[in-house]
Amino acid sequence: MTKERVSGLPRMDRATHQLTYYLAVALLLVGCATAPRPPRTPEQLAQDIRIYQTVQQHLDDDPNIYDRHVDISVYNGVVTLSGYVYTPYDLQQADRIAWAVPGVSRVANDLEVDILGRRGHR
Repeated sequence: MTKERVSGLPRMDRATHQLTYYLAVALLLVGCATAPRPPRTPEQLAQDIRIYQTVQQHLDDDPNIYDRHVDISVYNGVVTLSGYVYTPYDLQQADRIAWAVPGVSRVANDLEVDILGRRGHR
């Protein structure tokens, strides 16, 4: 094997290969970046706060849902539910509760059902 070859490739080809690899990774990362959210008006911010508080209160008031592990975020009327619940019923009911709140334009339900024992006890 000559000094010009590393791992079976000439040095120039290996450098080109590495450069191509790093450029591809960089492009993938840029493609995965989220677009900035549109700004909220003071009125929209106030409405988002009201929506958040109402969804949270209705989840707390439902005796059948254990909502301790449910996170709520609201942006421009879009409610995002994340975290986990213990039953499929809880997941569906949380979705229904969020949709029932006036001003909600969409619900992104990212909740997961967690069977007891997988994450531990309640």
